[in-house]
Amino acid sequence: MDTGEKRVGLAISGPGGIVLGIPVLERREWEADLEALARLVDEKSAEVVVVGLPLNMDGTEGPRAAAAREFGDALAARIAVPLEYWDERLSSVEAEDRLRAFPMGRKQKRAHTNTVAAQVILESWLASRGS
Repeated sequence: MDTGEKRVGLAISGPGGIVLGIPVLERREWEADLEALARLVDEKSAEVVVVGLPLNMDGTEGPRAAAAREFGDALAARIAVPLEYWDERLSSVEAEDRLRAFPMGRKQKRAHTNTVAAQVILESWLASRGS
């Protein structure tokens, strides 16, 4: 997942390692967001949840990484599967590059950026495990 301030981008992977984006969660209220995500983890029978960690380019953690960890830790307390953090540096840049190929307006592309970024994060995490 790609945890943004307005949206949480989501992606899933099946047995073949194919990564698909699923509809974003529009951020509303902390508890409601966590509850919705915990339900989704259960509904999709997730085996692990991967949360993008927005590190600074030098690898250090700043305020955005701290916010992602706080949200991820709160989610981890509500789910029965492991939650892992994954370096998401440049995932949004990659998402924007991928979206350039599609004939849609700026507003539409912005709405899809979190989902595509979540796909990039999950693909990278799977590749690191040889999946």
